[in-house]
Amino acid sequence: MRAYEQKAFLDAILKKHTHLNNKTIASIYNTTARSLGWRLIDAQTVAKRRKKMLKTIKQNIMVCQVLYYKTHQNLAIQILSILPLIDKVQVMPVRVFFQQKYGQ
Repeated sequence: MRAYEQKAFLDAILKKHTHLNNKTIASIYNTTARSLGWRLIDAQTVAKRRKKMLKTIKQNIMVCQVLYYKTHQNLAIQILSILPLIDKVQVMPVRVFFQQKYGQ
């Protein structure tokens, strides 16, 4: 459970303080880690975790883009499948309809 808490805490710091460098984030983390009896980390550990988080974010973005594309592709296929039906429908202009119906 401790390792999960430690990763979650480091992730929270990284998400909140994206403009801080790795050494500063390690220092923030280590301040809390000392009081909780956790293992201390260095800037290299933060860099590895940041890189892993960015990779995960990029993968999530790619998945969202694929889902977006697939959704719109399916919608386009559905529209294209009904176009032949629309071509066969005779659309009468409103003015012509009223002239035929009411003789004006």
